[in-house]
Amino acid sequence: MSKLTIVLTNDDGIMAPGLEILERRLQTIAEVTVIAPVEQMSAVSHSLTLTKPLRVDFVSANKYAVYGTPADCIAFAVRELLPDIPALVVSGINNGPNLGEDVIYSGTVAGAREGALYGITSLAISLANEKRITILPEDYDKASNIALNVIKSILKNNFLYKDVFLNLNVPVLKDREIKGLKVTHLASRKYLGKFIPDKEEGISKYYWVSGDEPPVWEGSEHSDYYAIKNGFASLTPLGLEATAYNRMKEFEILEY
Repeated sequence: MSKLTIVLTNDDGIMAPGLEILERRLQTIAEVTVIAPVEQMSAVSHSLTLTKPLRVDFVSANKYAVYGTPADCIAFAVRELLPDIPALVVSGINNGPNLGEDVIYSGTVAGAREGALYGITSLAISLANEKRITILPEDYDKASNIALNVIKSILKNNFLYKDVFLNLNVPVLKDREIKGLKVTHLASRKYLGKFIPDKEEGISKYYWVSGDEPPVWEGSEHSDYYAIKNGFASLTPLGLEATAYNRMKEFEILEY
């Protein structure tokens, strides 16, 4: 029987501590190929490198650094690097939450989505810390333990699917233990950050995007944000289908 194979990526870069810790944990159950961006690629969403060559550097055995995005990494691994389709794609552990609309912008989530586009069971993992809380190695350890248990459960129950992928967020708690795992839906949030001008040069201005103001969240007790705020890890199944089927009829009246 061939050994379980996992492709591991992230959007924090090949040297990120969350990637290294998760790699070691996954190696206890599988043969792991790490292929990650050479530098920070947060909020690149599902972008691909199409207008320039994609450079890939060999780092060490089964470890590669890509001058591109998380989606680039998974596409290259599946279509070029590996002899066979891997059993799982794992993306993370991200330094920061990926809740609500974050899944649209997140490079971490895009890595898992790219795996799902190839019909591979895929999981994105993020540490949901508040800004005042620093993430420590033991926080990555906790998240990797939970991720490993989720993966083992997926394999045990034969939950190998092609139409969805999973988004796991683990809270960073300094004063208490994580209560458990909840299956959730996405919450919704509005950012109140401002565009702050830095300097003026001719008629153009440079702006910094201020993230000091906390976002306003909305969501039921079954949402990912609610679970995290109440000390639970959150597991949200995300679909690949983006068509709004329930709205198609009303657009049939449009003329051309």
